[in-house]
Amino acid sequence: MIKWTTAYAFVWVFAFAVAAQPNVLFIAVDDLRPAMRCYGVKQAITPHMDQLAATGRLFNNHFVQVPTCGASCHSMLTSRYPRKRSEIRNVISGTLMGVESESARSMPELFRKNGYTTVCIGKITHSSDGKKNGQSELPDAWDEMITPYGPWANFPTRLLHAYTEGRVKPYGAERNKGDEVYEPLYEFPEVGDSELPDGMLADTAIQRLGQFADSGQPFFMGVGFYKPHMPFVAPKKYKDLYDGVAFPSLYGMKRGDTRRIGQSNELWSYDTPFERPVGRQPISEEDAQEVRWAYHACVTYADAQIGRVLQALEDTGLASNTIVVLWGDHGWHLGEHNAWAKHTPMNYSLRSSFIVRTPDQKLPGIPTESLAASLDIYPTLIDLCSLEERQTYLPLEGVSLKPVLLDPSAKARDEVLSFWFATSLNDGRYHLIVSENNGELQHDLYDLRNDPGELKNIAAVNPGTVERLMEQLARVYPQITLNMSE
Repeated sequence: MIKWTTAYAFVWVFAFAVAAQPNVLFIAVDDLRPAMRCYGVKQAITPHMDQLAATGRLFNNHFVQVPTCGASCHSMLTSRYPRKRSEIRNVISGTLMGVESESARSMPELFRKNGYTTVCIGKITHSSDGKKNGQSELPDAWDEMITPYGPWANFPTRLLHAYTEGRVKPYGAERNKGDEVYEPLYEFPEVGDSELPDGMLADTAIQRLGQFADSGQPFFMGVGFYKPHMPFVAPKKYKDLYDGVAFPSLYGMKRGDTRRIGQSNELWSYDTPFERPVGRQPISEEDAQEVRWAYHACVTYADAQIGRVLQALEDTGLASNTIVVLWGDHGWHLGEHNAWAKHTPMNYSLRSSFIVRTPDQKLPGIPTESLAASLDIYPTLIDLCSLEERQTYLPLEGVSLKPVLLDPSAKARDEVLSFWFATSLNDGRYHLIVSENNGELQHDLYDLRNDPGELKNIAAVNPGTVERLMEQLARVYPQITLNMSE
């Protein structure tokens, strides 16, 4: 009897320990600037992400390290700053494929080494299915890569640019160079949610959550939704929600003093319902409104799919032991600085959505102003999950945000660094951008408290602030700027 009781107690303790191992549901959303109602956008229809914020911790000052998809994901998944020019381009995705190491080369690989079943559904790295030339962009990271392709099976890496009926945006040589053919900027067909890729991703995630509920196996599941990335494609019912809703420009599409805004080339690679303006002239406010409601319709479509996945987490009973992370891979200009893109060093490109909910969330629903960087996600999850195996291929450069999850008034870091052909330092009050021109450093400085739109460069009249921030930058990132020769 005593032996049976001891054995029973051992099994019970073991089962409790397994159950106590928190799961991770990591939700990535492409091009998701803080465009939800929980971030103060009153016109936005985003009830599910708003509910996540109400039960978790919303970060008002989260910044990515690179404002482009692949490089941002790479920095987040490795908790490393870029060092050279090639590392801020999307070609950085897949570079770990050639790296041999006994230590973890990425966040999901470390979870796998700690006994988690790791699952990739959708865009967690750069490609739409996480693969490059048919192989995972992250070596030994995923037990399962189960992105559904549907009618787009001939274009598995292009679900990001999918239209209905298996169509995708044409690339490169697929265009007639003499008479280029472009696909439309937006399309809102009369289809169901699951007839487009993001709905299919949600279906697959829901099915896999049910299987995890049955097995009890701890999991790290990444679900990467494509919208609101261009083209703006969603079921018509989401566009209809915004009929008559205005999204005015806060700053009238003014360029300001910045020299660092391009031509919004991504927007103009689509067939727009309005003419491209001459030179650097802004589009009309009427035309800008069309782009904004198309963007927000896609945000609402993504929100609905996220809501379905989060509801499945509740219905399966997994929510009580699952950490949920919602992360936008970068921001996006909706006309600010006369830009319709993400490829700038301004905060509209660098600031993105970020919400974390833990099973034992402290002070839920209270947002934080604490600075946070995308490369903090990796060490934070290590901390929250109490992983025993922590050996990584390279040292992690992020910090754990666990103190902020416990107390929204806590401070985790003094600055955030970001890179886009320049080095950016944001300390919460000031945004310093340092670039190099013919061997000389150039400085742009914006006072975020008095100029949140970053329209006035005050570097010339604030040399002391520039000097102080440059010293701070040198302590964190001694080379100051990227190696532009590599």
